[in-house]
Amino acid sequence: MASPGIQFFATREDVKEVTEIVETQRPLTYVLTGLFDEPLVDGVDSLLDIPELGIARAGDAVQCPAYLVGARSFVPAIRSVVQRRGGTKYAIDQLENPQTIIIRPGGVFAASVMIAGTLSTVSKDPASLELYRLFLAAFRRRFESIKSYRVGRNAAHLLDTGSRLTANIRSPTLYDLTRA
Repeated sequence: MASPGIQFFATREDVKEVTEIVETQRPLTYVLTGLFDEPLVDGVDSLLDIPELGIARAGDAVQCPAYLVGARSFVPAIRSVVQRRGGTKYAIDQLENPQTIIIRPGGVFAASVMIAGTLSTVSKDPASLELYRLFLAAFRRRFESIKSYRVGRNAAHLLDTGSRLTANIRSPTLYDLTRA
């Protein structure tokens, strides 16, 4: 069975609609994922508290920031990762945090380019699956389905006015989202 996940296109305002639905039902914490030099955790209590939400600093979806999402009481486990060239890095990811999901919001990369976001989990933990379903229901309620993507109202307007909606700016435009 494949891990649950959706891809979407959303501006900050589009993500706000989903976030407000979910966060009124459940208090959450969002923690930046990645491999870090220090074992420090810096979380926020709302996705809307992330200043660059809706802005993609990279032209490739996999290079955009991703966040672990868990219950407000969630304290992320941090994994030590010994480096081959010496030293230790500290990983914050779903491997040691199975009760979470991952959201990678994507967003506007350039004036006429939007990078895809993802909502996913690799966990079979009931808390993770319940949280995933909560977000999925909000996406289904507020975003339209275009091909295999969920698309927010503002992102759909960008699509309809000629913006490029893609997972990677280096991909041929043949792979961009279109209505046709």
